[in-house]
Amino acid sequence: MIQIEAIEILNFRSIYEVKLENLQDLNVLSGKNDCGKSNILKALNLFFNNETDWHTPFDFSKDFSHKRLEQVKKSTHERQFVRVTLTFIRGERLRKSLPNNFKVTKTWYRDSSIPDVKSTIEQHFKSGHIGTKNLFVAQRGLNRFLNSLKYEYVPAVKDKSFFAYSLGLLQDSVIKKQRISLGGVDTKILLNNLNKSVKDETNLIKEEFKNVCGVETDIQLPEDRAELFRAFRVATNIGKNRVPLEMRGDGIQTRFLPSLLHYVANNSKYYYIWGFEEPENCLEYLMANALAKDFQNNYSKSVQCFLTSHSHAFIYLSATNVKVYRVYFAEDSTKVVSLNANNSQKEEKDLHDELGFDELFKKHQNEIDQKQKEINSIYKLLNKQTRPVLLTEGKSDVTILETAWKKLYPSTNRPFEIISCDPCPAGGAGGVGMLAKALESCRVTLPPTVGLFDRDNDGIKQYNELDKNFHTINQQNQISYKIHKNNHVIAVLLPENISNRKTFIEKENLPIEYLFSEQYVRQQKNGKGLVFKQLPRIVKIGNKNESSKPTTEPEYRKIVENKIFFAKNVVCDFPTEAFENFKILFNNLRVLFNVIENTKHQILVDSVTPQEGANITSLGSLQNTTIKKRTPTIEGYETVVSTVEGNLELSQDEKRNIIELVKKIHSINSTIKIQLPKYACRCSITFSIGNQRFAAIWVDKESVWIYHPAVKNLNLPKDILLEDDPNYKEHEVWKKHFKLTNLEDAMSLINSIYKNKERKEVLIK
Repeated sequence: MIQIEAIEILNFRSIYEVKLENLQDLNVLSGKNDCGKSNILKALNLFFNNETDWHTPFDFSKDFSHKRLEQVKKSTHERQFVRVTLTFIRGERLRKSLPNNFKVTKTWYRDSSIPDVKSTIEQHFKSGHIGTKNLFVAQRGLNRFLNSLKYEYVPAVKDKSFFAYSLGLLQDSVIKKQRISLGGVDTKILLNNLNKSVKDETNLIKEEFKNVCGVETDIQLPEDRAELFRAFRVATNIGKNRVPLEMRGDGIQTRFLPSLLHYVANNSKYYYIWGFEEPENCLEYLMANALAKDFQNNYSKSVQCFLTSHSHAFIYLSATNVKVYRVYFAEDSTKVVSLNANNSQKEEKDLHDELGFDELFKKHQNEIDQKQKEINSIYKLLNKQTRPVLLTEGKSDVTILETAWKKLYPSTNRPFEIISCDPCPAGGAGGVGMLAKALESCRVTLPPTVGLFDRDNDGIKQYNELDKNFHTINQQNQISYKIHKNNHVIAVLLPENISNRKTFIEKENLPIEYLFSEQYVRQQKNGKGLVFKQLPRIVKIGNKNESSKPTTEPEYRKIVENKIFFAKNVVCDFPTEAFENFKILFNNLRVLFNVIENTKHQILVDSVTPQEGANITSLGSLQNTTIKKRTPTIEGYETVVSTVEGNLELSQDEKRNIIELVKKIHSINSTIKIQLPKYACRCSITFSIGNQRFAAIWVDKESVWIYHPAVKNLNLPKDILLEDDPNYKEHEVWKKHFKLTNLEDAMSLINSIYKNKERKEVLIK
């Protein structure tokens, strides 16, 4: 919301003369440290509040321009002054009293503590640009206009006193809005009533803060009446615990401020202007980006915002309501130039150089290029393999796993290759990130791949943050894993069902070396073995470390050196019984590689040939047409489903369901038939294995239905069988059926039927 159209500042601090014109709802000032950005916001604070810094009165001897001071020293006749001129936009207010645009100038002289105030109202009055014919009415309108504006200066360093002040603003806003009388009311009743009013009034700010930070807050009055008007208390929720806002991290506290001030502005009779110093302070990259969008799309709609920033998120906001300025220091004074002007490319490059953006981008690009080279090298190794592949975090993992297999199964060839993702020749800590990247990038043309993460902090973090192409499978046999949507790649953590390592698992400190028991982990060769660092026990409140205590327990011990030496020179001498826990790991890997093998049948076949699709031109022919597996193209299936859609009035969702089901069933090399509706179904698809009519999938408006005469005998995960509908039990053909609400569940059932086809054919007879 634009209140100020232009700013002109003379002789204030580092500013000799600066003009900012065509201001917008959101105005971003960026440049190197100590170039004078903050002085523009402080000049506005001087104009509105007669202060410079927050709660710091104007001091002419400190705040007068040094450059101008050197000039006036040479002349004894020139008065020393600081001047701020603002050009205002009237808006819809006081239309009869004020012109559309007008200037107000405040001048502070060295020999006077009270500023001299002048405006262009009289000039506009004389030229006939004001509706009223009374100059006094116009002057009174100007005073009303200026008194309706509130400027809030938010410093870069936001200490406890500033937070207390901000909560005081919130308290004033809520209590004034409620107009609550304190006289003659019992204290307990009073506080209960006030707290209820506070909760009702602050729901919007709590909802906004939860949306932007994911943190729930509760705003309450103090419990003591003597403390009643000091400040609200803000508590945040962490699980079931309530933690005061002042004990949360600086980023959470900083992010709360604009939400709070925005609520105050929206519930006030005043028109607010903000001077916000570095709002991105203490925020990580993603939250800074989200905050920048909130300033652009939310806060600046009701508040005119002036802010300083070094953040890429604010500098590169692009919208008609945003103006970005480069601020720099030259010729002994602060200069300002708009990046929206004709010479913006040059100024933008200069700003990049000053902030080091180009160096930062170059560094990041080099890192990206290096990561890509490392991923490509992993791909080359994968392409050479014909067997399934196990990817590990580090080189020492490969050595330990190869040794474990030889010890446990000396007469059996290992059915999979083992490849390390660690790019460092000597081994390092970068392998876990590369493992995640490699898994996310694996294609179906590569061998079936399982990625093995350590069950420690880094491994769990990377596993949990795998991209959206992975979804989690939790099985009753205690193997939890993530599988890529291409059904070709699986990620898994080290086993959690290891009885003698429960405390390590609970503390998220189980690298592969800790699959060995303590007597083996401590072993050395020639006086050399694993080097450990004992970590403290840390108690956290919110994001802050409240306390830490020394530990002696092995589950708090971190391996810091000699992993490769230990794997190559120490592990090889262990007896077979030392590798007992690796049997659980290898059994899990066998199961996971089988999952990939069995789900190959679910890989989508795009379609039948165009000619085959063209031959199906009517529902009559479609009813008796058997589609067998042929060369796939998409046009064929689209023709089939369009024909069905035209006769049965299927929705787009139903059409997509049919396409996906036909593709998936078709890919297991069975016979497919699309038929007219039966019973309450909109469309049915049947398939058979050999000569057996094996199952039917029917698509209706709400869900996918799967019918099978022997489904009671199927050994399927319980979560697949979602609903048992008694309305169909009476039918002679279908003894049992289940309703599944998505294609993934439907295909899990189809795949299970297919895997058990020989036993089921006997049962169906």
